[in-house]
Amino acid sequence: MPVAAGRAPDGQRHLAAQLAQLRAENQALRAQTTELNETLVRLNATYASQVSQLQARLEASTRIAWIGAIVGVAAGAAATAVVLRRRR
Repeated sequence: MPVAAGRAPDGQRHLAAQLAQLRAENQALRAQTTELNETLVRLNATYASQVSQLQARLEASTRIAWIGAIVGVAAGAAATAVVLRRRR
């Protein structure tokens, strides 16, 4: 049966509607991907900052522990020297 001028058969209209729907979904997914990428960039920056802060705190704690250990050894040595002097 011939198709009237300007009218697409039902199958073609259906395919055109599907194509339009898929294009709209694709555009929405691209926008969502962009938003997720921006979120990922922010999360990576936050992670890097937190790791840096934790490293600095660990280094400071390690320095304090070493200083404490050295002071403890020095105090122990001084106390031992005092005890040994008193025994003489």
